[in-house]
Amino acid sequence: PTVDQPVYENDTVIKGKGSNAGDDIVIKNSSNQEIGRGKVASDLKFSVTISPQPAYSEIYVTETDGVNTSPSTEVMIHEGGSSSEIAPPSVDQP
Repeated sequence: PTVDQPVYENDTVIKGKGSNAGDDIVIKNSSNQEIGRGKVASDLKFSVTISPQPAYSEIYVTETDGVNTSPSTEVMIHEGGSSSEIAPPSVDQP
């Protein structure tokens, strides 16, 4: 699966695109513990809720149909706020 990046330490939703509608998306942490699971929608997009992960750690996202499992997509967790909370820079004007 393809994961929308960057992913930040405060993010609680991982979004992306899978290959086949109805497949499971499984997200694991670096200790190989499952931290989230969801389904690929008919438009091939997915959205999986996870707990916030520590900055500089990695998560691994796979897609499975119950028989076959994709190679994992490795995602680095970035320091900072949620990707939905980033404001554009402001410019001081005289």
